[in-house]
Amino acid sequence: MTTFSYAGQDGEPVSGEHVWPTRIVPDVVDDRYEVDHYVGRGGMSLVYQVRDRRDGGLAALKVLRPDLIHRSELVSRLATEAVTMVVLDHPHVVHVRDMGTDPESALWYVVTDWAPGGSASLRVRRSGPIDAVTAARWGVELCSALATAHARGIYHRDVKPGNLLIGARGEALLADFGVALVPDADSETEAGVTLGTMSTMPPEQRRTPADIGPTADLYALGATLYQVTTGDNPIDLFLSAEGDPRWDRVDAGLRPVLFRATRADPGDRYATALDMARDLAPMVPEPVWEEEPWLAAWLRPAS
Repeated sequence: MTTFSYAGQDGEPVSGEHVWPTRIVPDVVDDRYEVDHYVGRGGMSLVYQVRDRRDGGLAALKVLRPDLIHRSELVSRLATEAVTMVVLDHPHVVHVRDMGTDPESALWYVVTDWAPGGSASLRVRRSGPIDAVTAARWGVELCSALATAHARGIYHRDVKPGNLLIGARGEALLADFGVALVPDADSETEAGVTLGTMSTMPPEQRRTPADIGPTADLYALGATLYQVTTGDNPIDLFLSAEGDPRWDRVDAGLRPVLFRATRADPGDRYATALDMARDLAPMVPEPVWEEEPWLAAWLRPAS
């Protein structure tokens, strides 16, 4: 039995150990990535911090959980996730550095850039709810990423605080397309995979996860921003009417945007990510637009 010690992230203990029947990754993966420590886990994967020998930079290495490595359909899904992120090639989608198979362990892996700010869920647990201005910035940035995905018929299906990573400039990065609905992907790869997170999931995705549209992701984004600004569980926000005490802790500027995004009927939500971003934009400070002029240009109405 091999014991892995780790530093906690997202729902993991601050200290402790996981014990698996086999070693999951060697000390150096593919003669390039030096494994530092275990970081956390997702629905079907484990993530390690590694150092890239080519440039000395930190990166995140993702492999399937040890109890799932025998399932070829999940290896296929991990590959689809990586290719999807490469295809999107968006400043607010986590950048994929590499993917491949380690010759020593035969594990298929994905390597992405390291997000030094960790996840939004970790930030909230450590420091408390974030301010409305930061939330509005993150909302606009993730709307731009989702708009690019939606234009290609790709739906994330698991937008949540744990999949909102924070970059070096404090910017939002969308991670983990592991359960994304991708055109022409093999539907069999969805067998046995939890398609999303209940607390941020809209009602229609709970019923028919393969039959959703852009408004499902916008619901999840609204629920995510609710959670990071209040610290409260956003489950079933679609049942909360205007005036419900659940909305009292939400900033007055954010409240109408998040309320509209999380309605039960998709027709009552924002139709597009651009529409939602435009309502969040007035709260975003000028330095953000100066750093990302392309983002400001995207928001302007077509002439």
